[in-house]
Amino acid sequence: MGTHHESKSGFFDAFRSEGFPTIYGENKTPAEVDVLEAGFICAFVILAIAFVIIVAAANGKRRFNVSVRIAICLVVGGILTTLNFGYRWEVGSIRSNMAYKAGSAVELHNAEIAVHFGLRGVNITLKAEGDQKPPELKHEIVNYNEEFSWTWDQGRFGFGPYAGRLQRTFRQGQRTGLPLPILWVADYLTLDGEGYRFGRFYRTAGWYAHIAMWTAFPCWLLSVILLHTSVRYGSGFLVLTGFFQIFACILWVSIRNPNPLVIPFENATLTTKLGSDFYLVAINGFFCLILGTVIWVIDQIYPEPTAIFFGIDPLTDTVEVHQNVEKPKGGGGGEEVSKGGQQPSHSLLPETVVQLKKRKTTIRRVQKAAESALGRIRRPVPVPRVTVEYDEMEEPEYSNQLQINFDTQNENASYQQNQS
Repeated sequence: MGTHHESKSGFFDAFRSEGFPTIYGENKTPAEVDVLEAGFICAFVILAIAFVIIVAAANGKRRFNVSVRIAICLVVGGILTTLNFGYRWEVGSIRSNMAYKAGSAVELHNAEIAVHFGLRGVNITLKAEGDQKPPELKHEIVNYNEEFSWTWDQGRFGFGPYAGRLQRTFRQGQRTGLPLPILWVADYLTLDGEGYRFGRFYRTAGWYAHIAMWTAFPCWLLSVILLHTSVRYGSGFLVLTGFFQIFACILWVSIRNPNPLVIPFENATLTTKLGSDFYLVAINGFFCLILGTVIWVIDQIYPEPTAIFFGIDPLTDTVEVHQNVEKPKGGGGGEEVSKGGQQPSHSLLPETVVQLKKRKTTIRRVQKAAESALGRIRRPVPVPRVTVEYDEMEEPEYSNQLQINFDTQNENASYQQNQS
């Protein structure tokens, strides 16, 4: 006697004849966008939109000043932050015929292989479309974008668990069956012996360059803050921001590889050249260096207009100074000599108090301003002190001294005052 089970259909059972949720096949797609880089760009775009809304509330000349400051600040900060994580510091690409995968006779025709170096790793892409693919790959998408990171330890020799991150990623790619052209390029970076140490040199160059870039980042933040409080110090930190960016480029060029990276393929040879990220960082560094220097020079020549442009009250950067200046009688210099070769009289007019406003830490300007306020008056030459030596047994006589004389004959004391 058999039993009959009736299947109950529900609202979510449509197109599920097997009785459990549908399992879709694997659908691998290449990474077309760097998520971290796109995140930094979006963050600075959001800041730009927010500041545009704020600047719209300003009026007249102040709106222009604020707009220029914000635009320069965001452009410099966006380039500095984004390109620190970029993968176009050094690039190279070719088209060639190449084998597709290990254990297969399928060959790609005129496929594109490209390599993009960054401070933290290398990105290798392989792309073939249309007639570039053989009939066997008619329904397969050949569009790979693989990242091999080396942050930051070199690790032990080989591909074991204590090896570097680049070597372990390469071994994982072999196990997952990455295309041979990608593994062929990565293999040049994993070798670490004799003259083949491309990966080591690129990792070391990226390490020192990324330190310089991260040093430039707080300098940029301090310049943004200080340009709203003290133009002198803000311009100085802006110069440091540019210096460290240029220093990062110098480190990358000088350390990355003593020998050029040359990877042969069937129809072409893959070589690299400096990429857009490198040139943008260098241009941004020179821009910050020149701009900071110009701001500092203008602030020294025209302090008040510069302070107003940056939205600073000029009085906050100045202090009142009362300079006491002694003016000699007759208004002449102190080098005149009276008749007889004696020093001139040093009877002076009452001290003249000059009230000045000086910028902080600029004492020389105050002194020059005080001199110019009184017509560059020179102080008189001081009179040398005259010292009189007395005999040890001799009592000195002082003017207006009361002395008592005794008359022994009359035994009467008389008081006599000596006048000098």
